[in-house]
Amino acid sequence: MASRSGGNCIVGGTDAPLGAWPWIISLQSTWFAGLKHICRGSLISSQWVLTAVHCFDHTSPDTPWHVVIGANDLTCLGPRAVVRNIKQVLAHEYYDRDTMANDIALLELDQPVLCSS
Repeated sequence: MASRSGGNCIVGGTDAPLGAWPWIISLQSTWFAGLKHICRGSLISSQWVLTAVHCFDHTSPDTPWHVVIGANDLTCLGPRAVVRNIKQVLAHEYYDRDTMANDIALLELDQPVLCSS
């Protein structure tokens, strides 16, 4: 998956065919300069994403977040891509930033994603 920052995350790899990994999401924010990919996650139901809680370590509660689903190239989202906002972040209650223990979070999306087979 190419990033909006211009680089490719995979060295020596090839692009996945369109729709090959429909549950992989890009967690994006503007807390850097402009909208950028910050972390990945997995769509586990039509309205929930599983990701790492460390993605939110250096942000404030009012940091804007976007979840991009169904994109093969983050520089050009394409017609299959869906963008959602985060309604709430549920972080593991025993997450330890120093040891990275329990580095897991659930994200509730503001609207469900229409999932198909």
